[in-house]
Amino acid sequence: MMKRIPCFSFLLLLLFHFLPRSVGADPWGAEGDAYVKGIHERVHPQWQSFVAELGRAGPLYQDPALRTEVVIGIDADGTIASIERTMLAGLKGFDDAPVDLIHGLHKLPPPPQSLRSDDGQVYLRWRFLRRAPGCEDAAIIERLLPLQKAIPCLAASGKADVAAARIKATPNLEPEARNALLTAMAEALGSAAAVLPDPPMRIAAARVLAHAREGEAALMVLTTDSQAGVRQAAFAALLVRPPSAAITVPLKKLLTANSVEDRAGAALLLHRLGDDSAIKNLRESLSAGPGEGAAAVAGALKTLGDGIEAANLTSKLLADPARQVSGVAAARALGDPALAGALLRALPTADGPLKRGILRALCRMLPNVPAEGKKALLKAIADPDVDLRAAVMRATPILGDKSIAIRYRLIDALGDPAPVVRAAAAAALVQVGGEATRDEVVRASRDKVAGVRVAVYQALKAHPLSGTASLVAHLGEDREVSRTVGDPEGPLFGDEGDADDVRALADRLLDTNEPLPRLKAAAAWLARIQRTDVRTTQRVPSTL
Repeated sequence: MMKRIPCFSFLLLLLFHFLPRSVGADPWGAEGDAYVKGIHERVHPQWQSFVAELGRAGPLYQDPALRTEVVIGIDADGTIASIERTMLAGLKGFDDAPVDLIHGLHKLPPPPQSLRSDDGQVYLRWRFLRRAPGCEDAAIIERLLPLQKAIPCLAASGKADVAAARIKATPNLEPEARNALLTAMAEALGSAAAVLPDPPMRIAAARVLAHAREGEAALMVLTTDSQAGVRQAAFAALLVRPPSAAITVPLKKLLTANSVEDRAGAALLLHRLGDDSAIKNLRESLSAGPGEGAAAVAGALKTLGDGIEAANLTSKLLADPARQVSGVAAARALGDPALAGALLRALPTADGPLKRGILRALCRMLPNVPAEGKKALLKAIADPDVDLRAAVMRATPILGDKSIAIRYRLIDALGDPAPVVRAAAAAALVQVGGEATRDEVVRASRDKVAGVRVAVYQALKAHPLSGTASLVAHLGEDREVSRTVGDPEGPLFGDEGDADDVRALADRLLDTNEPLPRLKAAAAWLARIQRTDVRTTQRVPSTL
C-alpha cells in the first residue's frame, strides 16, 4: 500500500508554485542542460548499482512500476540545502535510497546564476525508477515565492530586472502594496551593492541605505571602507538616520582614524547620541591644519558649538592659495557672513569651479554680503552650472535688484530644462516681478513637475498678488502640492536636483536596466516616498 505524502511535504508544495522546464529549453538554455548532465554523470551510476542490488531484496522491491521523486535545493556555492520527497513508492528502503545517495555527494558544482529561483537557490527535480533507465526525469524547476517575499530576494541576488518585471506584470496592485514592493526592492538593491567591488556602486548603496529600515549596520561597515569617498557617503547617510546606541563603541574607535573627515563624521554622530567628548578630538584635528577635511571639520565644529574656531580655520584656508578649495567648502558649510570678505578676496583669481564654489558660499551668507558680492551673484544668474543658477535665482529677492533685465532673466528661466531652476525662478518672480509678471507666474503654476507648482504656491501664499486667490486655492487642492507642503522640512526635489514625483521615480526604478542608475533611482525614490503620506511599512498580505 502506498504511503501518503507527509503533512510537511504537502505544506511545502503549497508554499511554492512550480514551473517545470525541460532540460536545455528556454529560459535555462544550454546552462541548465550542461548543469543537469554534469550531476547526472555522478548520480546515475550510483542509482544503477542500487537497482542491481534490489534483485536480492524481497518481492515487494521487484515491482518495475516503483518510482520515487525528490526535489533538491542547491545553494549558490553548490551546497545541498534541502531534499524534499515529492513522490513516494511506499517502500522505505526504496524511498530513502535517493536521499542517502544525494547526501553522499556532499556538495554539487555551483549552479549558474541564471538557474536560480526567487529565493536564490536552484531546484532540481529528479525521478528515480526501479526499471531501466533508472532516471526518468531530471530537470531544473522554478519556484515562485509570494510576491512580497520574491521581490527582495530577486533584487538581492542580482535579478533586479526580473523583480521589476514581476511588479509591472502584477495587475490591480493597490498603491500601498506597490510602494511596499518597491521599498523592499530598493532596500535589497542597496544592501547587495554595499559589498560590491566597484566604489561608485558602494557610494550609491550608501545613499539607498540612508533611508532603508535595516541599513545602519551595513553603513557602519562602509565607514571603514578603503575608499575615502565611500566612507564619507556612509557618514552622510548615517547622519540622515536616527542613530542607535549600538554604534557608539565603533564610532569612538573612529575618533582615532587617520582621516580628518572620518573623525568629524564620527564626532557628529556621537554628538547626536549625547556624547560631546568628541569636541576635544576635533580641536586636536585643527592643530594639524586639515586641508581636504576642512569642510567636514568646520561643519562638525559649528554643529558642536565651536563656530568661532571653525571660522578661524576657514579664514586661514582661504588665505592659502593651495588650500582655497577646502576653504571654500568649509565656508559654504558654515554660512558665516564674517567669511564673505575672505571669499571676495579669493574671487578675482579663482578658476571656474572655484569661482562657482565661492558664489554658492556667498549665497549661503545673504543678506549680509557686501555690495561687491551681490554684484558678482547677479552676474551668475545665467551661469551654466544648474545648482549655482538656481541658488542665485532664489537669492534675487534678497539682492534687491528689481530691474527689467532681472525680471526678463527670471521669465526666461521658467523654460529652463532643470525643474529646480524653474522652481527657483518662479518663486523669485513673485517677489521681484510683482503684479507686472502675474501672467508668467500663472503659467509656472501649470508646470508638470510638482516641485515647481509647490514653489509657486508657497511664494503666492507668502506674497499674494491680486487676482491669484483662486489659483492659490486650486494649488492647495493639488494632491502632489499638498503632500510636499505638509512636510515643510523636506526638500522639494530628489537626488541631484531631480524634481520627479513619486510615480515618475517609481517608473525609473522599474524601467532602468543599468545597475548604477537603478541604485540612484532607488535612493531618490526612498527619500521621496518618506516625504509623502504613503506609508512604506505596509506589506502585501500573503495570498497563500
